[in-house]
Amino acid sequence: MSDFNMWCIIKNIFSLKDPIEQFDHRRDNFVREMESVKIDSNKPTPDYSVSKSV
Repeated sequence: MSDFNMWCIIKNIFSLKDPIEQFDHRRDNFVREMESVKIDSNKPTPDYSVSKSV
């Protein structure tokens, strides 16, 4: 990964409002989804390309 790419990523992270909070929220959602998939393994896998939150 180039230095420029790193810089862009860091800039994007710091330009977010409450970046840590956002990340935690996304991670919690992901964990919850993974647990629900584990619990109900008969259910078809969700289509992440459609349900992905922006």
